[in-house]
Amino acid sequence: MNIVELIKAQAKKNPYKKAVIFPNGRDLYRRYTYTHYTYESIEDDAEALAYSFRKLGVEKGDLVLLFVKPSLEFPLVVFALFKIGAIPVMIDPGMGKTNLLTAITEVKPKLLIAEPVVHGMRRLYPEAFKTVKTTITTGRYSFSTKSLRSLLKKGRRYASNPFPTFAAKSDDLAAILFTSGGTGKPKGVCYTHGIFATQIRLLKQLFAMNEHDVDMPGFPLFCLMTMAMGVTSVIPPMNPSKPSKCDPKKLYEVIRDQGVTTMGGSPAIWERLAAHCKKGELKLPSVKHLMMFGAPVPPRILADFQQILVNGKTHTPYGATECLPVTTIGGDEVIEKTLHQSKEGKGTCVGYPAPETEVRVIAQTNHPIEDINGCRILEPGQIGEIIVAGKQVTPRYFELETQTALAKIKDHETGRLWHRMGDLGYFDAQGMLWFCGRKAHQITGEAAPYYSVPCEAIFNQHPDVKRTALISLGANDHGAKPALVVERKDQKCCLRRKKKQMFRDELLTLAKSYQHTKAIDTFFLHKSFPVDPRHNIKIDRSALGEHFKQHQDLSL
Repeated sequence: MNIVELIKAQAKKNPYKKAVIFPNGRDLYRRYTYTHYTYESIEDDAEALAYSFRKLGVEKGDLVLLFVKPSLEFPLVVFALFKIGAIPVMIDPGMGKTNLLTAITEVKPKLLIAEPVVHGMRRLYPEAFKTVKTTITTGRYSFSTKSLRSLLKKGRRYASNPFPTFAAKSDDLAAILFTSGGTGKPKGVCYTHGIFATQIRLLKQLFAMNEHDVDMPGFPLFCLMTMAMGVTSVIPPMNPSKPSKCDPKKLYEVIRDQGVTTMGGSPAIWERLAAHCKKGELKLPSVKHLMMFGAPVPPRILADFQQILVNGKTHTPYGATECLPVTTIGGDEVIEKTLHQSKEGKGTCVGYPAPETEVRVIAQTNHPIEDINGCRILEPGQIGEIIVAGKQVTPRYFELETQTALAKIKDHETGRLWHRMGDLGYFDAQGMLWFCGRKAHQITGEAAPYYSVPCEAIFNQHPDVKRTALISLGANDHGAKPALVVERKDQKCCLRRKKKQMFRDELLTLAKSYQHTKAIDTFFLHKSFPVDPRHNIKIDRSALGEHFKQHQDLSL
């Protein structure tokens, strides 16, 4: 089913209910003012815009590069494209200029809908945009670029009759969403209409969302899903490409103004909001569910929100752009039942599989797997590669056959498709999944492999340590040499001689207290870790490893 059919149904059922709300300024008293779409009005404008796009020659299957800031225009444009059957392509601008231009070049879009700054970039790098035939700006009309505003105005004249919405099948391509490239080259993930419908159904089941809820998504695409459920979506005043730079005071104000009941996004957002609330002794009584996803969630954030969400709870869903959701667990369960094991280096518990989802742990391999029957399934307690099957599993990467073959496993008997998460973990005796880190971050040591999450957890217990990163200093015939990079809470990377020796001795004592870390005896200090561009919290261990391979003399 085409997701816009769900919006149509809501427009008929609750035409005057607010569908999406956006804080667009301040009044004389510095209070936020808001603008909004009702379900009926966004349906009407999406129809009008679809007519204008069709007049410009946009057809079913056309690739449309989309760089629209979180605003009322974002869901409007996407719904209009879905009505036609065109394919929005969403690339995270935070991935860096080189990766961004490469991704655009590989996609070969026909249409560009973007903010004025992107059109300026198009003129500076014309080769990357050479396949673009039509350009539309969210700003003012220019000689070569159409204005979204003028297209909407013109489209309202055409929209006397209902637009013939594309009747999508479940396996029809709906959108291409690019990964951030945090652990490699960014890849375009192909989403079908059936996958969007499945995700909507699963999220509704997992978090009991209903038409009385008000959602604030930290990731713009999620507003499409909540609106399809009949849930009002409030777009937060922040740049989703830089969640760690968000202003928590503004977020708090919007949450209280709109009575937000559900929220979701990167832990980097909620870390700042928690600090703001703690400092001012503030509470969020309207919030029932807070979902933190995209990166490991520090336990202290979960503990902080136990005091802030007086009528709600936190959740830490596990998944990836290629498959979401996979598992979930409540923050209270993490703190009360699994945190002590995580501190002992057992990994991070990510909970039970989502409904309609099957998760397995298989023996590792770096080669493609042709059929699921070729996998060796591991017993509980054995660490291996995590794979997932379900209707939310995306079918392929866009025009990347080799990467698709490495990431997908077919079940030729049932027709199901499994996705290789690229993560390592294990099941416990109760059937809960434990995450031990990215497969790419595993270090094959002389005696045994080292897994990033279990190893780092030991050293993170030190009172002066903010976080740590396991790296390799190179390999020989006996295996790789593990080392640890430390980011201190005071951000110092140079210590006086006596304090330096004391800190090193304390780290060595921690290392020797556990079997899986006793061979780690090389430590480095780093002021502030490089992190992924999307969530601003995943540590770039590869960059740290390359740096300290060249500067081993800087060890403590």
